[in-house]
Amino acid sequence: MGICVISDHHPGIMAVMSDPHLGWAAPSAFHRICMRHFASNFMTRFKDNTLKNLVCRAALSTRQ
Repeated sequence: MGICVISDHHPGIMAVMSDPHLGWAAPSAFHRICMRHFASNFMTRFKDNTLKNLVCRAALSTRQ
């Protein structure tokens, strides 16, 4: 079990999370993108509420 870091795609955060020498790697740490930021960036690029809603529904779904 590790820590989960939820953030946006800020270059500094991405650099730290992807550096294997800093310890922010599985199984001690996991990085996920904030859905609010992802949806905002999605709308900036695609400007389609139907597609955004599908992306949000997919993000909220669970795997079994």
